[in-house]
Amino acid sequence: MNDLKNIPNENYEYLHYTDYVFKQTVQKRANGLLKFLNIPYRIHNIILSEVASKGPALHRLDFAGEALKNNEIICLILECQSRLPTEEDIKRFFQYVSSLSVLKNKKIELYILCTEDAPYKTREYILNDDCSYSMKVISLKHINAKDIIENIEKKLSAKKEISDEDIAALQLIAYTAYDEPTVDILIRASNLVKEFKIDDNEKEVILYILDVLCTNMLDEEDKIQLLEETKMLNPRYEYQRNEGKIEGKIEVAKNMLKNGTSIEEITELTGLTKSQILNAK
Repeated sequence: MNDLKNIPNENYEYLHYTDYVFKQTVQKRANGLLKFLNIPYRIHNIILSEVASKGPALHRLDFAGEALKNNEIICLILECQSRLPTEEDIKRFFQYVSSLSVLKNKKIELYILCTEDAPYKTREYILNDDCSYSMKVISLKHINAKDIIENIEKKLSAKKEISDEDIAALQLIAYTAYDEPTVDILIRASNLVKEFKIDDNEKEVILYILDVLCTNMLDEEDKIQLLEETKMLNPRYEYQRNEGKIEGKIEVAKNMLKNGTSIEEITELTGLTKSQILNAK
């Protein structure tokens, strides 16, 4: 086992999304993802859904929930990233696990979903004398993006229902195997989501999660192309494109308010006053 007792705590900034539709959609995506990857648990209580950010350009979506298997409830953490965990990542995971250990006092499992094969499947870590947790790495590089897209296209053509498993696969598509440019894959995925016969608010959340999960794999030029062609409403990228223009900042504030972002967060990000934000409603 790897001893984490002496790893220092670091300050990580988290932006919490408490909107009901967002949370429910994240939970459905998480259960769809578990089914898609044959992880034998089912989330029955969302603990945390968040976008962790260190500035406007860096995003990562994490999910933690209480999960059930064979009448045992554990804490389950899902983390999507393009590479294998580094030592810095391990420190960050320590923040999650130590907090959940204190909060829930339950067995904890951490699943890392990435594009690389790991030289290990599971690693065990010691938090203290009474608590340890397991980290399991699942590579998506053996899943074919073409198969995901063709399966959903056939369902849409036949007017069949799109499942949570289908949506989870589509949102993870940038982490799978494909020959075409990543931005082209994401444009195709985004356009498919827009064809789903579901509530518009839920559709917007699905697009937002797709954006958060995948755009960290693009360079700035590709991000702009993705935004222009899909009209994704990620308020942070919208802010970058309109930075310095008051009209652009107000438009960003409107979108963020619509998505349930707090006035305090909008003020910090855009530099707008509380009065300007309230007038933007």
